[in-house]
Amino acid sequence: MVLCLLTADRSPAQKPPDPGLSYMYPPVVVAGRTTEVTIAGNDWTPDTDILVHDSRVRLQRLGSPGRLLIPEPPFVIGPKAYSPPPLPREQRARISVPADVPPGPVYWQLANANGVSRAGVFFVVGQADLVEPADRREPIRLTRLPASVSGRLRRNEEVDRYAWTPTRDGPVTCRLVARRLGSDFRGVLEIRTRSGRLVADAADTRGHDLSLTAWLNKGTAYTIAVRELDFRGHRSYVYRLQVRDGGRILTTLPAALQRPSSGPVALLLDNGRRSPVTITRQVTVAADVAGRINLDVDGRGHSIPTSGIVERTETSLSSDDGHRPLPSLPIAVTGQLATPEDRDVYPFVGRKGQRLAIEVFAARLGGGTDVSLTLTGPDGKVLGTSDDSRGTTDPQLAVTLPTDGRYLIALSDLAGKTNQRHRVYRLAVRLAVAGFQASCSQVVKLVLGSSVELPITAVRKGGFDGPIRLAVDGLPAGVTIVSGLEIPQGQSAGKLKLQAAKTAASLARLIRITATARIQDRTVTQEVQAPAGVNRTPRPQPHDAIPTILLATTMAPRTRIQPVESDERTVHRGSTHPAPIRVERLLGYSGPVLVRLDGTQPAKFRQGLPAPDVVMPADKDVVFAPVFVPSLAETLDAYRVAFVAVTPVKDPAGRTRHLLSKMKSNTSVAITVEGGLMSLEADGEAVIRVDPTGRFELPVRLLRSAKLQETTLIDVEFSGPLSGRFTSVPLTTKAAGRFRIAVTPSGADRVRGRHTLRIVALVRQPYPVPTLDTSENITPLSPEFLAILRSKHLPVIAETRLVVDFGE
Repeated sequence: MVLCLLTADRSPAQKPPDPGLSYMYPPVVVAGRTTEVTIAGNDWTPDTDILVHDSRVRLQRLGSPGRLLIPEPPFVIGPKAYSPPPLPREQRARISVPADVPPGPVYWQLANANGVSRAGVFFVVGQADLVEPADRREPIRLTRLPASVSGRLRRNEEVDRYAWTPTRDGPVTCRLVARRLGSDFRGVLEIRTRSGRLVADAADTRGHDLSLTAWLNKGTAYTIAVRELDFRGHRSYVYRLQVRDGGRILTTLPAALQRPSSGPVALLLDNGRRSPVTITRQVTVAADVAGRINLDVDGRGHSIPTSGIVERTETSLSSDDGHRPLPSLPIAVTGQLATPEDRDVYPFVGRKGQRLAIEVFAARLGGGTDVSLTLTGPDGKVLGTSDDSRGTTDPQLAVTLPTDGRYLIALSDLAGKTNQRHRVYRLAVRLAVAGFQASCSQVVKLVLGSSVELPITAVRKGGFDGPIRLAVDGLPAGVTIVSGLEIPQGQSAGKLKLQAAKTAASLARLIRITATARIQDRTVTQEVQAPAGVNRTPRPQPHDAIPTILLATTMAPRTRIQPVESDERTVHRGSTHPAPIRVERLLGYSGPVLVRLDGTQPAKFRQGLPAPDVVMPADKDVVFAPVFVPSLAETLDAYRVAFVAVTPVKDPAGRTRHLLSKMKSNTSVAITVEGGLMSLEADGEAVIRVDPTGRFELPVRLLRSAKLQETTLIDVEFSGPLSGRFTSVPLTTKAAGRFRIAVTPSGADRVRGRHTLRIVALVRQPYPVPTLDTSENITPLSPEFLAILRSKHLPVIAETRLVVDFGE
């Protein structure tokens, strides 16, 4: 075989992969208890550290991470198979939460000498969730309401079902939370009767997460189904399903309550009927109330935010030629865009130099509108427009009025269609108060012996333009601030320069940055906030910004890795391709190198091409990694698979760190798939009926290519309830043909029902397979497959499945 070799690339070392954080399951823990969970991520090394942002909460790993988990059947084919999620490894962990930790989110992250992960989240709750059992076929019965379930859609086409029989007529509300947990899927909720009649459904087409209310009848059995919008599934598709009696408050009018105030509040209630209903409650808000107040509605609490400005409803304002003039500023108005064509206009009288902060709440109220805001001046010219703002589809606008006169605020809906959700918005017009908000990235990676600049952004408000001083708390030894401890006057950003000594240890710390400024004869100090990056919905939550920043002092990679073959290799289905991988050692490293699958694969990895971890000896710079092409691989378009190189190196403090380098994004092992060298299929009936107490035979048909010279071994795999209860006599042949495999019961227990047996045809082709490494148990290949490779052979595999009916 002639290899097309890549020209040696003398560019610097490749960027190491950050450790990935994929999910935690279940995603909730109970205050005052210790809870066992499964954590998962990719590109972990033995020296990866876990950091919990709340120092009161302890997370302890149990055992070691499991093997790399490639996509599971049933497989997606065609374009939807591209860009699979990262390949996770799972590990059990124990989380201890003191009893005084309040309900809410707790963030956690991973770090090693290569980099840091994004943040993950789990929630502290007062009562444990019911955890969905894996591989359960029957619906899970809910015995009482309210009920909370932690579940996940592990595989494509998976639908989780929960059974409930009401004890009274009335509404039942289901809430599905997934994207707020960081799960990258959009859910569907369906409620059906036992006969399959659809009662109600909802689809998360906009990525907001879901709530669904339906009117259910006493004594009727219902099933609540949870699935992904396109029937996709993955181990990271973690969710919480909450089911309770009663309807749900969609929103209130007004959407916020003035402090102090007393008056009627209209609540828009979804009771599971065709249209929401409005109920009214008399509410009094004291002057000293802060934050939100709770209303009791039919025995259930609903919280409403309070406000320090005048709160009105659209209909309470006088009408002027269809417009609703604002009587004074500041003010907030709750209104409705009843149809997609509606346009609400609010005139107000402004003064030259007046600084205003105009903000609309619509998506953040759970509404179905995408509001656009336009501000027009006294001369009819547009002073500003806003559609979306950071993290939400709700608009915001900060403006300084250029002259005295009558201004117009116009609101319209860009969603372009009606839907079942409400169309309520809250327009808030405030006088801008002098101040600022400082923010920065949530992660800082600093290579030992180098420096990095951390941009600090300051959003100035109300005309404040003074200097802002910065201070950093929690820096590890060996890391210093070189410059940038002040954002200069009038500037909207600064750069905090940090430097790590060459002799510093490679480690990770949670740090905090404070910003201090003098504003109108008072000193204002606030913590610099960083986006947590977990919540995938367009509705920001109060905990989406956090003050803890993860700083990691990392080490430069000691290798560069690339495929030797620059073009695609043609490989048969069911065959193993020895892919040549070149590794260049850097910075004086001269030891062995471990080559293994990258946890983040190219888009064309699709259903997955597994490979073992192989060792490149110290005196070699090329190693052949055996890549197995499954029999289900598509022949349309090439597959691509990426590898990383791993080297153990001690940091200046003497701790062994495992340094990774990954292939460049535009290079990977490319494989074009063609038909298999063997084919194995059932020969005869689709279902074989047998006597479970006696010997029986399994008929199969084997096809072999003339290219195969070695012997084929055909055998049966007994797994699950059949494991240890039957034995078979393997067949060997060098020819194609029809064969019957004898199976004999090995136990006295009678097997009943239908079971699927996997029959495998195996050929071992001699090849000098390099040394394998299983010390971390990472490879997704089975122990039997690895044993073949250790015997210096490459396996060629064909398989089929037969359904055997053992009777009732």
